[in-house]
Amino acid sequence: LLGLGVEVPFERLSAALVAGEDEGRTRAGDGFTDLTRLAIALRHCGIAPRPELVAYVADAFAGPRYLSWVAPGTREMLASLHDARVDLGVIANTHWTSFSMDRAFAGVGLLGFLRTRVYSGDVGVAKPDARIFRIAAERASVGARRVLFVGNDATTDGQGARNAGWPVALRDGPGVATFGPDCVYRTWDELLAYVGLPPLDRARRSG
Repeated sequence: LLGLGVEVPFERLSAALVAGEDEGRTRAGDGFTDLTRLAIALRHCGIAPRPELVAYVADAFAGPRYLSWVAPGTREMLASLHDARVDLGVIANTHWTSFSMDRAFAGVGLLGFLRTRVYSGDVGVAKPDARIFRIAAERASVGARRVLFVGNDATTDGQGARNAGWPVALRDGPGVATFGPDCVYRTWDELLAYVGLPPLDRARRSG
C-alpha cells in the first residue's frame, strides 16, 4: 500500500485482513478469493476498493512464485505426458484469484502444460464437491475419453473424484491405502507406468 501512496498502521491493516477473511468466507463460501478479502479489508481501512486497486493488491498479496515449491520432477513428468498428447488440467481449491494462479503456474514453467484450469474461487464450489469435477470435464470436453484424476489427499481429491465417477491416482500418504484409489504411486515413474508411458529419462531429469 505504501507503494500506492497509502499508509495504514500495521495493527489496523492486520485486523482488517482478519475481518476480510472472516466476512468474505461467510459471504462467498467456496467462492471466496483474495479479491473478496481485500475489498473488505480496504473498506475497513477507509480506502475505496476500486476494482483495479483490489486486483493489484490481490496479486501482490499472493506473493512471489518459487520453483523450489514444485516437487522435483514435476515439470519433466508433465512434459512427458504432454509429449504423449495427454490432455492435462488442474482442479484447485484456492483463495488466490485465477490471475494469480495462472501467474504462479507460468512463473514455475507449468502453465503451458495445463490447458484446462478450474479454481474453486472462480466457480463457487470446491473439492470434494462433484460439481467442480463436472465443470472441469465440460471445459475440457472430456466426453467418453478416458480420464484420470491425480492428487494427494484421500478426502478432497480421492473422494471428490470418486463422487464424480472418475478413476483416481493418489500419491502414497496418510489415509490413501485405506481409501483404496485405482492407483497408489510413490514416484512419478510409477504414475507414468500406470498410464502406459516410459519412465523419465536421465536427460529430462537433469534438464
